[in-house]
Amino acid sequence: MEHKEKKKQSLTYNRLITYMPTFRHGNDNFVFESGIDFDVLNKYLERNNDLLLLKFHINTKIDRNAFAGYKNIKFVHEKENPYDLICETDLLITDYSSIAYDYLLLDRPIIYYPFDLDQYKNTDRAMYTEYDEFVAGPVVETFDDLLTTLFNDEDLKKSLQSQRKSEIWGEKVIGCFTVFKTKLLEC
Repeated sequence: MEHKEKKKQSLTYNRLITYMPTFRHGNDNFVFESGIDFDVLNKYLERNNDLLLLKFHINTKIDRNAFAGYKNIKFVHEKENPYDLICETDLLITDYSSIAYDYLLLDRPIIYYPFDLDQYKNTDRAMYTEYDEFVAGPVVETFDDLLTTLFNDEDLKKSLQSQRKSEIWGEKVIGCFTVFKTKLLEC
């Protein structure tokens, strides 16, 4: 899906939700092991007139055809610039991806879905801090909890976004971060 097409589509939906998980070494099928029932999710999205965009890391090799039959779930090409995408995203779903730090600048809700947290920490990569020290929104570990949070505004309002934004970005933003912050704030 091209950027211009996304922009046009986002105007016809209530919300543009983007699922942008981090890269997993050696497990391109992780999304199918995530517990997400895409049939059920698509029905919820249709009922609420929301669009879910799936944006995977450029090195994740995933079968796009697995998502072809869904009306409200679209696959974004892995080479698409993620920063163009987050500017249009109303709600971000991620796990351990650093994209969440950048998205914080937009003051929009983030849901964290670390369905494989223990496995990820033990077999993929170490983390710089404890997981719950850097999240800035609801953390859900099951698909049912994800659905509940996606469609419950109260859950989305209970977040640590302001606190985390201050901790991560602070008032002293220098060098390339100044340029990046300015670009994102133009979204």
